[in-house]
Amino acid sequence: MEAMITQRSSDLGLRTPGRDAVEAGLLIDEPLLHCAVVAGHPQPGLLFGKEEWAGYLDARAYARGRSDQGLSVAFITDLHRRLAQFSFPDIGGKFCTGTRTGLTRTQLTRDEVAAIEANPYLEHMPPGTVPLHMKYSAIAYRTKPEAIESELQAMCDRYNSARARPGADPYRLAADLQRDCVAIHPFVDYNGRVSRLLMNWSLERDGLPPSTFSDFNRDLFSTSDQWTGSVREGSDMVGERIARLERLGENADPVEVFGLERERASYLAGNERLALEDGDSHRMSEYRAFLQRLRDDAPP
Repeated sequence: MEAMITQRSSDLGLRTPGRDAVEAGLLIDEPLLHCAVVAGHPQPGLLFGKEEWAGYLDARAYARGRSDQGLSVAFITDLHRRLAQFSFPDIGGKFCTGTRTGLTRTQLTRDEVAAIEANPYLEHMPPGTVPLHMKYSAIAYRTKPEAIESELQAMCDRYNSARARPGADPYRLAADLQRDCVAIHPFVDYNGRVSRLLMNWSLERDGLPPSTFSDFNRDLFSTSDQWTGSVREGSDMVGERIARLERLGENADPVEVFGLERERASYLAGNERLALEDGDSHRMSEYRAFLQRLRDDAPP
């Protein structure tokens, strides 16, 4: 596992803390990553655990090596198998069975409900639907287990055909691919991760920076147009970080690369400290609140 991290880090050009942190930002939720950078964590990529980082790096390097090939179901299942190989090898590359639902855990707006209901792969379950809590709704994934492979094949055909058309928008291609994959929800776990790997594979094969988001969970609550805009903004943001890396040099401080100087100054001046444990369970709401306190206390 450690050998895999070393080898794939080399394959991906992760030679410095700055480059390592930028790559970690494609895997780790932004609030946690920003807290890690502000707190001076030496390797943010390890925050989900060595198993998760090793699997991610292997899948990412594998995807980058296939930039000249089209999308296929075999490619998708291979990516998933690599993602899960150290953490949950029994589920790697295997389609799930049974009913699949996802609790929203927040009260949805009317527009968010409309986005879910407009998605052919999803069904909105209102609050109070058995066995849901009266406060929260859920998403039901429509694709039957026996139809998962055929739905993925249709998605691949649709993507490959769209990309072959002159003037295809690379951001929409990547956004629709990611959103469709996570909505089909073919696997027990890592659906979000494998869908974002596909998104970044698509962007990079069109010569664009990969993308990331302030909230990974917005994909299914957004329309195609909204999500295309988010993918474009995220790609521009990662491109800016890469440009800062080039400008600042190989010894660039991740704090500068991510533009977190004010938060870092506030962190050093205050008494509150973060205990970030690699592989621990992480509550993003707490990290968002912590970052907001740092910003509120930061000097002008």
